[in-house]
Amino acid sequence: MVQYFLGIKGIEYIWHGEWATPEVIYKGRSFSVWDVQEEIEDAYDVRVKDGDIKPYKGGWQEWGRKNPKTVKALLDDWVWLGIGKPVRKAPAKKKPRTNGFGL
Repeated sequence: MVQYFLGIKGIEYIWHGEWATPEVIYKGRSFSVWDVQEEIEDAYDVRVKDGDIKPYKGGWQEWGRKNPKTVKALLDDWVWLGIGKPVRKAPAKKKPRTNGFGL
């Protein structure tokens, strides 16, 4: 089952266990979940400080869930700048060879 970061489709969240850093996968790039959270939290804080938005009861997490286009725009900037690691896709499984008779 695919988990989505902040429930936003298209932004995968991958948990590797308690001893490894979780990842966020977006448009073929892998980012540290801590870096992504910090970026979203900073964007939220600036908007609150400037008076553009009122503080949300659930903080930056609620703001991120209610503003998926903004979260994706932040990650689009990172993709464009080449931040993060490229994600390798698993090679496709080859069909077993047969002799033409299904054997």
